Amino acid sequence: MANGEEKTVLEQIAEKRAARRKALVHEPRARQEEADMAAIDALEESMGTCLHTLDASGYVPGVSVKMAFRPASNAEYKRYVDTIGRSTEKNRAEVVRKSQDQLARSCIVYPEGSSRDAFLDAFPGALVSIALEVARLAELSKEEEGKG
Repeated sequence: MANGEEKTVLEQIAEKRAARRKALVHEPRARQEEADMAAIDALEESMGTCLHTLDASGYVPGVSVKMAFRPASNAEYKRYVDTIGRSTEKNRAEVVRKSQDQLARSCIVYPEGSSRDAFLDAFPGALVSIALEVARLAELSKEEEGKG
């Protein structure tokens, strides 16, 4: 501190917590993000396409921090819209949630298998986020296709 003042107890605690966060969260998360990006890059090369990604809001040891997905096909998006359109006010919330889950799961390409399950257990709202992004991409694509 300036003028030779000692740090307050709160400042000492804040420094200790910051150091712990760096060691337990920030550094391991950075390593996991590197591994995820390498895997996503390899998938893009093998698939011959560019994937979309979303980042997890937190970090859980041993769990991916990035999820990659492809755009929905016309059939996948149509099924999603049709299913939601057939819902009634009584069952709407359940139908929308199930439709979002189905749309997201059909488009996720990374992580795979048990790693995907671990990601979804750690970040249970991920399917909703991905479904909304997939729908946004599909709607944008459809809007752009009509122009020109």
